Amino acid sequence: MAPAARLTVLFAASGHFLHHVLTGVFLTLAVILERVWDRPYAEIITLWTVGAMLIGLGAPAAGWLADRFGHARMMAVFYLGIGASAVGAGLVNGPAGMGVALGAIGLFGAIYHPVALAWATMAVPAAVRGRVMGWIGIAGSIGVALAAVIAGGLAELAGARR
Repeated sequence: MAPAARLTVLFAASGHFLHHVLTGVFLTLAVILERVWDRPYAEIITLWTVGAMLIGLGAPAAGWLADRFGHARMMAVFYLGIGASAVGAGLVNGPAGMGVALGAIGLFGAIYHPVALAWATMAVPAAVRGRVMGWIGIAGSIGVALAAVIAGGLAELAGARR
């Protein structure tokens, strides 16, 4: 596989890991925020509703934009946008700000699947596409598996008490 294709696969796999960590970390932090903000869990967990919906609803538009402006450019938007949104989520002090930050995570998260998977598929030879998609899938699964661990570790570092 050509070096450019390997780099594309590396960025696609890293993005899949990041996507699933950042879209899953709040599910663990909601338990902690329930106590920190003195709000019921049901109220806290609903903050992710808009973000989760935007992941699905924004995907067709993200794919369309990638077809027009380039997959690599849209992946740059993904990385910068979801990263800035995650930093914003870490800086908010209450539910309203968290809802906005989670909505932004969902909006930028919508970019990953339709853009990165098409990008990687176009970059690699047909003979290895299935295997490459498998490795990219594993990276996403590791992100799902580690999201709660990362959330708990960050909460512990920040001094949040359960």
